[in-house]
Amino acid sequence: MRAPFQLELPAEQGVKITFADATAASFGGAAADYHGPVGVLDLQHDGRCSLFVAENNGFRFLLILTAFFSRSGLFIPHSMAQGSAAAWWAI
Repeated sequence: MRAPFQLELPAEQGVKITFADATAASFGGAAADYHGPVGVLDLQHDGRCSLFVAENNGFRFLLILTAFFSRSGLFIPHSMAQGSAAAWWAI
């Protein structure tokens, strides 16, 4: 079957991209304190993504207020997170 148009083929040479590790710039010295699982959400309903991350003995929200993530004041200990979700969302 023939198409009624000419298919456009991609360029032989693709667009050159490079990746750089921006962990320290985005999270500062506390980057090693955070680990997955990570949730990405618009916590402040302003179009900027916040992160829900695991921290040494609990969970924390990281808010992006400028170009960098910063800790929110809310820390949820593991012991509290193991109970009812409604109990710690009400904090």
